[in-house]
Amino acid sequence: MRKVILPLSFLLFFAVAAGGAALFVYEDFRSSPAQGVTEPRLKVPRIADADLREQFVVDGYRFVEITKGATFKSVAAQLAVDGLIANELIFKIFAKIEEPQKLKSGSIKAGTFAFHASMKPADVLKTLYGEPVQFVRNVTVPEGFNLHEIAWRFEEKKIVSASEFLAAATDPKFFLELGLPKEALDSFRAARVPPRIEGYLYPARYTFPLGADAKTIMKTMVKQFLNAKRRLELEEKGAEHALDLHKVVTLASIIEKETGRAEERPLISSVFHNRLRAKPAWFLQTDPTTCYAINEVEGWKKSKCNITLANIRIAHPYNTYHVKGLPPGPIASPGEDALRAAIKPERTEFFFFVSKNDGSHVFTRTYGEHTKNVDYFQKTLGGKAAPKRGAGSSVAATPETPQDVERKKMRGRSRDHGLRPPKPGEVKDDDVEGRDVPN
Repeated sequence: MRKVILPLSFLLFFAVAAGGAALFVYEDFRSSPAQGVTEPRLKVPRIADADLREQFVVDGYRFVEITKGATFKSVAAQLAVDGLIANELIFKIFAKIEEPQKLKSGSIKAGTFAFHASMKPADVLKTLYGEPVQFVRNVTVPEGFNLHEIAWRFEEKKIVSASEFLAAATDPKFFLELGLPKEALDSFRAARVPPRIEGYLYPARYTFPLGADAKTIMKTMVKQFLNAKRRLELEEKGAEHALDLHKVVTLASIIEKETGRAEERPLISSVFHNRLRAKPAWFLQTDPTTCYAINEVEGWKKSKCNITLANIRIAHPYNTYHVKGLPPGPIASPGEDALRAAIKPERTEFFFFVSKNDGSHVFTRTYGEHTKNVDYFQKTLGGKAAPKRGAGSSVAATPETPQDVERKKMRGRSRDHGLRPPKPGEVKDDDVEGRDVPN
């Protein structure tokens, strides 16, 4: 009996010793980093600013892209090549022991994963079965940016190309999918201009993942506009002024471009409301719309729009020197103050305003008063010959055109109210000031 027990005791001893050694080796593998490097200073969050990626790399992180459907075997091989695990075979055995169910189900997600050389195998495995890192960029779309400037901004941020953005923004089917007003498409069709989501991309600060497509971006921005529409009751309040939603946004975009001062926007709005209500109708004569028309004709570029007597005559639906009433659509993205001003104008008899050269404007009822203000603020204080302007601070009169014939018909009524539209030929070509491209 002793002869049997003694060998068994030795076998048991060696088995326990071997098991202990294996456990020691296993725990040593489990808790030992692949390389003897210091711990990282930074921690990569699940949602990380893309601009910080280089800082993470400097801190020792390596970002591994795992494609959809990748097997654990292929991922382990990649980690071994990158030096993030010491032994591919042992790491596979380790995974079978630690996460048998996950390994069997193949639940590795596709995406970008952040690993550090100081990570223990247990941490590597935990990261691998966790959530991928989503790199994002913050994008601020200022009030008054037009569609092209928004597209350029997203391209500068390396989120989506300007061409892809503009292609999606001019897709009529997508326009309706977004829940935007059908009357907008009717307006574009009547004016024979391509449809666009101009004006409905709400200005705000956004966070988008790298690689987000243009339509996803626009859905987010339009959702913010629709929230503002409900909050401000744009449709209900607009109807009180005989304006549908599309016209409200169009008017708000012009107000946005005419002044940066929130307190002036209801007054600016009153001038345009008065001109829109006048019988017979007045031309709005506002430079931002003319600049928009110039860019539509000449091609959009990141440069100033110089208004001259030549281009002010442009026969384009967006040129409010050429057409009466509002243009066929917005010329920029209006903010909340401009939207509110469009539906809540001050009650005034103003038909004119001119810049005081300090960012503010002076408003007048008659053309005679307006002319005096133009001479004082633009000629006397501005140190240059003053253009005779129409409604806005930088609106100049055109030479004799078919529209001037209409103005002549208006003069009898205008005199009764002390109002007179600008006469043809009251400005010289070098008197007309240039303005920035609408932004």
